[in-house]
Amino acid sequence: MFPYPVKKCFLLFLIVLSSCIDEYWPEIDRYENLLVVDGILTDKPGPYTIRLSTTSKIHSPQYNPLPGCSVILLDNTGNAEQLTETEPGTYSTSVNGIQGVAGRQYKIQIVTPAGKNYSSPFEQLPAPVGIDSIYTEVIYHETADLDHDIAGLQFYVDTHRSEHDSSYFLWQLEETYEFHSDFYLNYLWYGYFVPFNNPDTFYTCWKTKNVDEFFTASTLDLTEPVLKKFPLHYVDTETRRLQVTYSLLADQFTIGAEAYSYYDQVRYLMVSEGSLYEKQPYQMTGNVKNQDDPDEPVLGYFLVAGMDEKRIFLQRPAELPFYYPVCELIVDMRSLSAMPWGYWPIYISIDRYNQLGYAADPCFDCTANGGILEKPEFWK
Repeated sequence: MFPYPVKKCFLLFLIVLSSCIDEYWPEIDRYENLLVVDGILTDKPGPYTIRLSTTSKIHSPQYNPLPGCSVILLDNTGNAEQLTETEPGTYSTSVNGIQGVAGRQYKIQIVTPAGKNYSSPFEQLPAPVGIDSIYTEVIYHETADLDHDIAGLQFYVDTHRSEHDSSYFLWQLEETYEFHSDFYLNYLWYGYFVPFNNPDTFYTCWKTKNVDEFFTASTLDLTEPVLKKFPLHYVDTETRRLQVTYSLLADQFTIGAEAYSYYDQVRYLMVSEGSLYEKQPYQMTGNVKNQDDPDEPVLGYFLVAGMDEKRIFLQRPAELPFYYPVCELIVDMRSLSAMPWGYWPIYISIDRYNQLGYAADPCFDCTANGGILEKPEFWK
């Protein structure tokens, strides 16, 4: 996995300064077609992947992969490997290729099809500090927009004690949750009833996605080099994420001081500006430089990190109220005759009063809400 803040092509950050006298429009052309580097090397076995792309025009943001580059990973003991381009803009080491070892130093070298030479400095791979535990606490948030308080679970992490007084951390989170559709599918209507043999076929789904936030912390000013009850993300009951079973995979990266400074600034920008990908902080350049033009902005970061991970599972919290929208069946079956054939098949279920009723397809089919029917291999 890769730290979430560098997973996508960055967009340009437009700043417009205006006054009652005149307006100032900054030069933004300089920040188009910039190199974006997205990659990480850890102490875990490879292969490792580097994604290269270029920034797009401010008014038409899109992901522009950069194919045809020469990408080499090197360490300070003389090991090196040229990565293979597995798809446009994506470069990977081999299974038995260069491996991350705590204490060694690593760098990346990139030559683009245009002949530009980029590289990062050698950076030492820190020994990973382990995750002690991940746990939750029920939290309610007041809101003026709803007729109820927001209910949910606040996630926290405790780390192991570090061997160093100052350790720096970056967390990336991935969530997987099981959820259900509102109704079993008992019949299909094609102008007449057709029994559906397996009513629960589309009832249970799983969905996996990256948590939008990422998190940074340091033990620099603590009396002991250990983190206790450090807050991660918050999951409310306004959606179905906690409806059945929720699993969190937390990747904890132990990083260097310069990497921490970069990601902490990006995190601050995300908090203050909203989504990182709505506006591009072009002033937030990373550790990769053009060797012939050091003043050229290069976005993203080649991260060297020690890594630990932990997965937890949570069942639906019985103490929390849930407020996600729930479908209702239309039990006036006479209205079916007025439905044109273009809407067929119409999904039909049986309610608790043994009445037939119909509703929109997503009320029966969990895949229509972004889920998949195949249970993940790691699922309990």
